[in-house]
Amino acid sequence: MTLSKESQDFIENLRLYLISSGKNEQDAEEIIEELHDHLHEAEQHGRSVDHIIGQSPKSYMKEIAGEMSLDHKQLAKWFIVIAIGAFSIMLISDAVKGDMSYSILSLVGYPTIMILFLLLTATLFRYLASHKPRKAVEFTLTGLLGFFPVLFFLGILLLEEYVFTDLPMYTLDGTGRVVTGLLCLAILIAFSIQMKTMLLLLVVAFLNIPALITDAFTMGEEAALWVEGLVPMVLFGGYAFFVYLRTVKTSQ
Repeated sequence: MTLSKESQDFIENLRLYLISSGKNEQDAEEIIEELHDHLHEAEQHGRSVDHIIGQSPKSYMKEIAGEMSLDHKQLAKWFIVIAIGAFSIMLISDAVKGDMSYSILSLVGYPTIMILFLLLTATLFRYLASHKPRKAVEFTLTGLLGFFPVLFFLGILLLEEYVFTDLPMYTLDGTGRVVTGLLCLAILIAFSIQMKTMLLLLVVAFLNIPALITDAFTMGEEAALWVEGLVPMVLFGGYAFFVYLRTVKTSQ
């Protein structure tokens, strides 16, 4: 049953809102399937989404979410996957750079930043799903969200460098660094197979291929900066073009 673009967009936004609110995915799909049938029937009689929900999209989504209980098991699963995935990516990057030294500030600060980032991400997803802002606003908010962990990670580094200079450091080197890097890579491969996506491994590649190139070839500091800046952009652009071509082919 084919729906109008307005109805399809509303269903996708409702799905995003419910999942980011911590609702059970299977229960959410059942509600969405029922709503899909109602919307299709309404459109057959010339009625729109507004006729079905009878109120603003935000109020309708909030009402539906309020009638569903939190899925603590699913929340815990996704939190563990995202947290372990993010730390694995960070540790792999540190292993490639050969610098795996951490203070107590970073060991406490990094998990705290990750928790705050996950909470902000869920909040942003709910906002985008229920408010339908303009694309410029959506891109701005998403960009600010992506900048948040970078800013706070940098803050930790500056605190370690200039304020808490006497903190003990815990270092992994030699065999410990190699084993940790390989273990993190194995975790990301397992997550990628389970979730049927290459995104995590692509992020690892985008972040670390420049460092591998600069280590493999003798080059000046300026050339190294160009490689570290341009290679991720080229890789990301190539991946985006591949996804675009695949999407066009699927839609034909």
